[in-house]
Amino acid sequence: ASFVARGFAGDVEHLKYIIKEAIKHKGFSFIDVLQPCVTFDRTHTYAWYRQRIYKLEETNHNPRNWEEAMKKAYEWGDKIPIGIFYIEEKPIMEERLEPIKNNPPLAYLPLKPRKISDILEKYFALTK
Repeated sequence: ASFVARGFAGDVEHLKYIIKEAIKHKGFSFIDVLQPCVTFDRTHTYAWYRQRIYKLEETNHNPRNWEEAMKKAYEWGDKIPIGIFYIEEKPIMEERLEPIKNNPPLAYLPLKPRKISDILEKYFALTK
């Protein structure tokens, strides 16, 4: 994923910000949402999370640094980071397939019959 973030269901405004950024991001976005189970989990409550979470945006975290993002992703316990962990801007698949998009489908290209033995000889020569 080229966009990785974590949000908390108890902070709707911050979670909304993360979701908007994920939607705007060109590429695959992954958001981990911390949402306590109010029915069965009496330990990890909203209050438990509120005591521990902090926003990465309020620190000097650089979301373009993969190593730093991984360190923050593994941080769990007394302090739990939420926010955008990692962003990488790179060409998306659609942009990388530009040559294919600008040409007719392969099925419409003229078929040039060739001897399969010639193709196999080239293949086996490359694998030796």
